[in-house]
Amino acid sequence: MIEQAKGVLAERAAIAIDSAFALLRTYARSHNLKLADVAASVIDGTLSVSSLTVAVRTRRPENRRSQSRDRRDTSPVDTLRD
Repeated sequence: MIEQAKGVLAERAAIAIDSAFALLRTYARSHNLKLADVAASVIDGTLSVSSLTVAVRTRRPENRRSQSRDRRDTSPVDTLRD
């Protein structure tokens, strides 16, 4: 199911598969949801690309470890095309 959601998200947002997974994972973590539940919502259309990207842009790091990870990694939102 997660693989299907990555494909759906990659197609809808015109982004790479790795970036699609990063968006799914980040959304799930920031909303304390299971990745499979987020994936199912993307597949059935109840969770839109814009909902995912807004959540990623507005999330706050939970601790210092998250902050340092955020500095090292490129944000998946940066890869989205307008």
